[in-house]
Amino acid sequence: LWVIKWKPLNEKELAAEKAKGSSKTRKIKARLTSRGDQDKAKHFKETESPTADKVGQRIVCHNAAQRHHYVESWDVGNAFFRSEPFGPNDLKVYMVPPPELAIPGKLMRLLLAVYGLVDAPFRFHKTLLKVLKENGYEPSVQTCIGSFYPEDWSVNKGEAQEKDMVTMSTHVDDLLAEGSQLRLDTIRKKLEKHLGDMTIQSKEFVHVGIEICQDQKTFTITHNQKRFADSLELIDVAAGRKRQTSAEVTPAELEELRSRVGMLSWLAINTRPDLSREVSRLQSETLKATIATIHSANKSIFKAKEFANAG
Repeated sequence: LWVIKWKPLNEKELAAEKAKGSSKTRKIKARLTSRGDQDKAKHFKETESPTADKVGQRIVCHNAAQRHHYVESWDVGNAFFRSEPFGPNDLKVYMVPPPELAIPGKLMRLLLAVYGLVDAPFRFHKTLLKVLKENGYEPSVQTCIGSFYPEDWSVNKGEAQEKDMVTMSTHVDDLLAEGSQLRLDTIRKKLEKHLGDMTIQSKEFVHVGIEICQDQKTFTITHNQKRFADSLELIDVAAGRKRQTSAEVTPAELEELRSRVGMLSWLAINTRPDLSREVSRLQSETLKATIATIHSANKSIFKAKEFANAG
């Protein structure tokens, strides 16, 4: 058996919570998280949990726009607690409980893979796929994307029956589905019998970091990362160094530069191909970065923020 510890909220997370504070009462979510890094069997467990890539998610949105369907994001609550429990052949895992659950002299045995355990995402993926298939889901060749076909589906009648089809992509506990409102509601209710109530978002929502907006009359869909672009901050350079364009960056400046280039890369890959050239050049210059490199990065950040609605 393995004994692992619970994971408390760290100082950065506490600071982030305080920064969100307002005069209004807010509901703060608490999650039991384990120190999965202390699991001595972590290297021998199945951990690969496939997720839909951006192509799969674009296929769902393309189908919605083409078929005049609605697109919705469904979030499974307490996802890992919906996973299959540990079986008789699984190693027993015990956890030092947090103070709120502690009983003197007692450990807590985990019956399910909680957040933090390396195999938790894989176990949930297996459960989710089983539930989806039991309710008519047929996977496609594209990873983590599939369809729910009408009961009387026929290849010969395919185009006429597309209005009753539902396409879905999965990204751990975040599901993206398109279909008529009746079909979406019917399938979601079936899934909720096994997975519990899901959080539903439509019209305008964020799905795995991408802001998706659908016009409910024309069914057209746009993608952008405005919130993410707005959060980008320019790299601060000391006043005395700004004109020393050929000077090498300090370790602290290099850390900030790498962070911003990574964020710009995330934008370029998903919704801002117009930044690709600049990002590629910045990545190639990072190893021998100078103050001039930081100035170039700041120009790209300014461009990303100026056209934050682009996508």
